[in-house]
Amino acid sequence: MDLQTSILINNPTEIPLSAYNLTLQIYRIFSSNSTLIAEDNRLFHSLPPKTETTIYSNFTISYLNLLPDISKGRTIWFEIQLKGDFTIANTTQRIPISINGMISPNVFGMD
Repeated sequence: MDLQTSILINNPTEIPLSAYNLTLQIYRIFSSNSTLIAEDNRLFHSLPPKTETTIYSNFTISYLNLLPDISKGRTIWFEIQLKGDFTIANTTQRIPISINGMISPNVFGMD
């Protein structure tokens, strides 16, 4: 299955920012186990002042990774994780950022 994600980053300040080493990962989680099922890496994005920037990622995910683990009777979850380093443009000090979100399989009608 082909999956396209888009992440909207808003820079409300007058200061130009930069994002480095952006990694978007999707995990399949059941019980206490997590399995990486998709990953996309972006090296650099400029975030101009007073603008919104959209970062797109494309993934191919096997349908088997979307199905619940019926043999164990457990419902799975999906975790989306965005990591990267943010800076004020043209400076060297980086601030690591990590944002995580959980998606219930009920969204796909798979409970």
